[in-house]
Amino acid sequence: MIRLLLAAFLTLLMASCQEAIHDEAEETASLKVAAPSFDEVVAANVKDREENIRVLYGESERRKAIRSVSLKLMKRLPASDEIATAAASQEGYDSVLDSYLNSETFASVILEYSKNMFEMGDQVADGVNYNEPANLAAYLAVNDLDFREILKADYCVNDDLEKIECSSFSDSADAQEYAAGAITTQAFLKKWESAFNFRRVSKAFQLFACKEYPDVKDSGLSAEMISESVKEFACSDCSPACISCHRSMNARASLFYTFDRKGQFNPNPDMDPEAGEVTVRDVATEASTVDDLLAEGAEPMYKGVVLKNIRDYAQHLADGKDFRDCVAQRMINFAFGKDSTERAPASLANVRESFGRNGYKIRSVLREVFRSPAYVLAQ
Repeated sequence: MIRLLLAAFLTLLMASCQEAIHDEAEETASLKVAAPSFDEVVAANVKDREENIRVLYGESERRKAIRSVSLKLMKRLPASDEIATAAASQEGYDSVLDSYLNSETFASVILEYSKNMFEMGDQVADGVNYNEPANLAAYLAVNDLDFREILKADYCVNDDLEKIECSSFSDSADAQEYAAGAITTQAFLKKWESAFNFRRVSKAFQLFACKEYPDVKDSGLSAEMISESVKEFACSDCSPACISCHRSMNARASLFYTFDRKGQFNPNPDMDPEAGEVTVRDVATEASTVDDLLAEGAEPMYKGVVLKNIRDYAQHLADGKDFRDCVAQRMINFAFGKDSTERAPASLANVRESFGRNGYKIRSVLREVFRSPAYVLAQ
């Protein structure tokens, strides 16, 4: 009898435990379903910001802000009807702002900004159109295209902001394989031609990562992979240590050896330096080859990934966080009229993330900045 009672008790206990486990599993599953997704969290944050904007801004704030926006994007004071529309409501402010961003004047403003950024433009010399890098940047901004194309495009853009074939390539098949947007335009290649291609590499890093060497995020090449045939590039006990910069610079500079000093794709240049094609050493009369930079058998690398060519490097750079943050910082500082190297305000840190989420579009990031409390309430 006792055994029967004990067995019955154990059966009831097991059933109770199983029911509790089942209930807990259902509760856990319910919690998992209830947890919001990343996109839902972002959408909720955007909604909260929009509601805050409506509370924060009044007619006075919008009136002052649209005046500042007009001077920045249109190079003039806003018209009386534009002021009235912007001041009346947030929707009105947004409509006036959008009209500015879609105007021909904005196209000329962003083109001028891009010329200053690239430190070239408004010059045609020796058949080279030095507007090309800025034209590409303006084309992407005006058409609200993915700005990563500035390092990925296999086409160029003329002074009418129309797509054309790049003068740096004589064969479209080569352009498809080796073109890297602005940094393989003939203008960029010719302007920043130098010994060992180091100026080309350094300028690209400054423009699109907003940083100087050494690149602390790239472990680069080991000392054994860096050539010391003509320079102590791998020296680690120098002051400063050469390897800290050259472990990443040499790898990237080696990729530019397929482009000559005239700014042309030319994997087989005339090796006589006087012909003006082959890359040179510090002594301009001495031809340089990739062997001056990389040890025998070494392959160029970027963040542990072997690189095939300059296009490969440019695409990795364009898809990285440094590029995203750099371009967002440039646009924030453009809006505030500050130098591009200045750190963006902490209150606009979210602009960097949204720039990437929203497709790397210049008009979109500017719209966000010009609507932000950091901008509107500062005017």
